Amino acid sequence: MTGRQLCLRLIRALSAPLLLGAWLGGCANLSPPADSAPAQPTTFWQGRFVVVIDTEPKQSQRASFELQGSAQRGQLDILSPIGTTIARAQWQPNKASLIKGGQYTDYANLRALSSELGQTNLPVEALFDWLEGRADTAPSPALADSAWRVDLCQAAQGRLKAWRAQPAPALSLTIVFTPPAKGAIVPTSTARCAP
Repeated sequence: MTGRQLCLRLIRALSAPLLLGAWLGGCANLSPPADSAPAQPTTFWQGRFVVVIDTEPKQSQRASFELQGSAQRGQLDILSPIGTTIARAQWQPNKASLIKGGQYTDYANLRALSSELGQTNLPVEALFDWLEGRADTAPSPALADSAWRVDLCQAAQGRLKAWRAQPAPALSLTIVFTPPAKGAIVPTSTARCAP
């Protein structure tokens, strides 16, 4: 499977639930089983993201999100344009679940879940550091075989950009978010800011 096919699969995985969620509105019940609910969240972020795939023509996908917890235990809700939850990912050590359209799919861990959705090692574990303005932490095992880079120059204003050039096609992720109430974000990266 080519890199383009992999990226298209990610877009389909995100766009189909967005369209269906907007159409169904509040009809779906995404209440997780009692044993799959994450522990009390340690942090909460909300905002919007856009994924741009550098193909001809360029492709993009936009959605709102709510993220809580940590890389070890948490929950990510993808929201429709009208605010209904259309997909939910939950994880804890040695278990992750995707709830979409009333169907539950279990995975061995968060990395397996993100790899299945994007057919690549998405930077989910690093995302928590990035949202807190940290890019100089030790590389995560999930990023060891990845070429993701991040620009945190506007993290204090609630904006970050991450990208990767390989594997092709190039992919960029822009996130606009409300920083958590626990305090101001001060980027710790010494990397140059992207233009």
